[in-house]
Formats: sequence, C-alpha cells, structure tokens
Amino acid sequence: MRLEDFGSRKDVTTQTEEERILTVSEVNAIVKADLRQDPRLQDVKVTGEVSRPRLVEASGHFYFTLKDENSQIDCAIFQRNQGGMDLKKIEEGKKVVVRGTVDVYMPRGAYTLIVREIKVTGIGDLYLEYERLKKKLYEEGLFAPEHKKEIPRFPRVIGVVTSPTGAAFRDIINVLSRRFPGVRLILSPAVVQGEEAPDSIVRGIEALDRLGIADVIIVGRGGGSVEDLWCFNDERVARAIYTCKTPIISAVGHEIDFTISDFVADLRAPTPSAAAELAVPDRNEIIRNIEQMVMRMESTVYGIIEDFTDTLMGLDERLEANSPEMVIFQNYQRVDELGERMENAIRNKLARCDTEYEAWSSRLESVSVENVLARGFSILLGGDGDIVSSVESLHSGETVRAVLRDGVVAAGVTGVKKGVNLLAVLSENEKISRDEV
Repeated sequence: MRLEDFGSRKDVTTQTEEERILTVSEVNAIVKADLRQDPRLQDVKVTGEVSRPRLVEASGHFYFTLKDENSQIDCAIFQRNQGGMDLKKIEEGKKVVVRGTVDVYMPRGAYTLIVREIKVTGIGDLYLEYERLKKKLYEEGLFAPEHKKEIPRFPRVIGVVTSPTGAAFRDIINVLSRRFPGVRLILSPAVVQGEEAPDSIVRGIEALDRLGIADVIIVGRGGGSVEDLWCFNDERVARAIYTCKTPIISAVGHEIDFTISDFVADLRAPTPSAAAELAVPDRNEIIRNIEQMVMRMESTVYGIIEDFTDTLMGLDERLEANSPEMVIFQNYQRVDELGERMENAIRNKLARCDTEYEAWSSRLESVSVENVLARGFSILLGGDGDIVSSVESLHSGETVRAVLRDGVVAAGVTGVKKGVNLLAVLSENEKISRDEV
C-alpha cells in the first residue's frame, strides 16, 4: 500500500462518515506521512540519556532508548549510517546528543528516531543517581551477604507484591501450579510503574511482613524499559526489603542490569517466572528423588537382610557344630574310638607278652635242671649236701654224690686237678672213647 492512496488529511475530513472508517495500517500511514511532511522532524537534534543499548548481530543495526526525567523515545542507527561511529561508547547511562529523522515503524505503530549522528557528552543524571544510591547502600551494609536470609526449601505460603493485572502474577501462578500445586499464594497488590510505585511496593511488602504467614515474598514485575523499572531503584523500596523479616526474592523482569532491589533482596531472579521456580521445588523431581531413594533404601535393606541371613546361617551352623548334644555325641564317638584303640593296644600288648613268654619259657625250659640232666650233665653234691661249684671245695678221700637224670650216684674223691677246662675234659673223654672203640 502506497501513501498517495490515502490522499491528504483534507481529503479524509471531507468524506462522509461511512467513508472515513480507516484500517490500523491506514492510520499509521497517515501519521507517517504527516511526520515526513513536518520539516522540524526531518532534521532534529535531541539530547538525553542512553538506555538499553543493543546491537543486532544478524542485521548490524544498533538500537537504544533515549530518555530524560519524564519521557523516552526509541532510537535506531542503521548499519548504513554507522560510518565513523564508535558504538562501544554508546553505553547505558551515557548522556548524548543525536541528530536524525523522526519516522513511524508501521508494524507496531511506534515512532522512532532514525539517528545519523551521535555525540557522547557525559554521564546521564539517572545513571549518576543510580550509582550514588548503590554506593550509599553498599557502604551501609544493605548488600552484605551475612544479612541475606535463607529461602525455605518447602514453603507453604508465598506472598507476591506486584500488579494484579500484569503478566508477572499470571506467570507466577502458572509456574507454581505446575511445579508445586500445594503451595498457598497471597497477593498484595501494588503499582509497579510510575511515581506512585515506590510507596505502593513498600506498603505491599510491609503488609505481608506484618501478616506473618508467608514463608517467602516475591517482589517484582515483568519486563520493560529502564524507566518502567526505575521504581525498583528507589531507596524506600530498598530499605523496605532490607528491614523485612520474611525472606524476599527480587523478580524484576529485566535482561542484564541489576536494580537496587536485586542487590538488597535475599535472592535475585531474572524474571517473575524464574522467581517462582526458585521459590518452590519441582514436585515431579521430588517424586523421582523419593522413588530413587526408596529403591536405594530397598536395595540397601535387602542387602543388609541378606548379609544378616548369611551371618545367622553361619552362626547356626557353628552353634549346631558346637551344641552340647553335638559335643556329647562327638565325645561318645571319641570314647568309642579310644576304647577300640585301648582294646587293640591291650590285645597287641598281650600278644607281644605271650610271644615273649613263650620265648622265655622255651629258653628257661631249655636250661631247666631236668633238661640239663637229660643232656648228660649232673649235679655234684658235697659231703655237706651243698652243690659243688668249684674243685677247691673238694678234698681227696671225700665222699660226694652225683645227681643224674634218673638217679643219684655216690662216689669218693680220689684226686683234685685244678685248671682243667671243661671242653678239654670233654675232648679228652671223646678221645678215650674213640681209642676204646
């Protein structure tokens, strides 16, 4: 659609009531045409403070917001206009003077300052105020970690200080209902943008803290420009957060920069949805953890039971092996075994004794008087009846008796010859016998 299709504003006003019904695109096109026809907006210089500078890598275009105490305007530096510009110097809080053309961005119906020149002139007043307050509160200890309160792991009641009509509150409800549906939610409505916002936020925090039933409080809002979020850089809000007895999560929906509330709060979340996720655990994850713990516990208990069973079985076997009945039974066996061994030993001993007895008996019998006499020997008795064992006890003419196997012979001693060996006598007798034969 071309601008000339709409005609001038004069043509529109002269049409009938029915013919003057326009589409949104037509209205934006008329505004765009009027802006382009105003020479004051085709080459304009504007001063202000840089906010939210960002470079789009895909296109190479650079965007930022130019603001003062009461208003703001979106600015764009297209890649074709960036020659000679040092975009790194266009930082948050810098005070600049820009030159360009005011135009309308048709898809959103928003006007934009197309920048052709930019000059950094210093640091903006808002940024200086932000840094001054940040330094002051830091030195007072409001940011100190030791003053941070611990966020409860399983809160029962969560308080929220935000706009009841904003997307932030709906996001918090959605996240809590999904992650931990059993938690109770209390909203303390507050204005979160504009001049009334700081006092409204302070009243919301104090009301929930006095109520005393919230385990944690979420303070914040959804995204917006630095100016929209500036109430969270207010000293009154910071001190209310610091003095609050209930733990507070700051949930200001900005992308990169921290607000003063983020520094003072007990925990900072980048968005209200993230704050809700930090405030409560995930029920499904808890259930999974419980199931895993139950499985580990069952495995551990079964292992312990199995170990105790093995131990009891071992003890039972040892007890059975060492029971009095088993000991008595084993002793019975031992007694029987020892009895058998003793009987065998006695029997063997008696057998050896019988053998020895027979041997000694045979030897004794062989040297008995009867056997000796039977072999031709005799016992010589002197006149006094004693056995004569030496020739020295005999005298010539003495009467002696010789006891033989079958009788006694009396004889007289005709002579005594000493030193005669028995073997010699026997040999002599044997010779005599042969001679006689």
